[in-house]
Amino acid sequence: MKLIGPARSRSAARPEGDPGGGVDWIGRDLYTGRLREALRFAEEAHRGQTRKGTNGVPYILHPTAVALTLAAAGAEEDLLVAGLLHDVAEDTAVELGEIERRFGPRVGATVAQLTKASGEKLSAPQVAQMLQSEEAALVKSADLIVNLGDILLDAAEHGNAHLTKLFRDPAAKLRSYLLLAELLSERLGSHPSLRGGLIELSRAGEALLVAIEA
Repeated sequence: MKLIGPARSRSAARPEGDPGGGVDWIGRDLYTGRLREALRFAEEAHRGQTRKGTNGVPYILHPTAVALTLAAAGAEEDLLVAGLLHDVAEDTAVELGEIERRFGPRVGATVAQLTKASGEKLSAPQVAQMLQSEEAALVKSADLIVNLGDILLDAAEHGNAHLTKLFRDPAAKLRSYLLLAELLSERLGSHPSLRGGLIELSRAGEALLVAIEA
């Protein structure tokens, strides 16, 4: 799958009727109307929801962070849209069919796989097996990078004991994340940015796990 595309020429012609004068239109590829629609759609769907264990941190910051992680790795637009919407069907009243109708079959199929693979009772191997498409595996990898990063940052900022506010069994949750990171990193050979991020965070996570279990 084409994750990183060629850079747009800065001399590309402006759309007819463009009022931008001397404004360079390279930004049109970086922040599109479709991305804005997905961001607004996700914000409205998650409005009122907060991240578990936080003092009112809006939930929309999580899928936004996932999309930012994908963007930093050079992801194309469909993946960024799927990153913004990856929790919508799981955590809100929005149906998968609505996502596919508004954002297309590729985004719909990716979000459907991520929703199916999101059950709390699923093991890490089961989750990895359900992520059949490369798109779903890439979005899940970015999601995992953000989740692991949040755990590490929370522990550093508030202390390891704070993790008990987030998870009933922090050590078990961390072990599950680390196993999933190992399984997903094996599928990211052609995407070194995401693979490297998972490996680096996994090493830090392993050190945190040792500290928690000490």
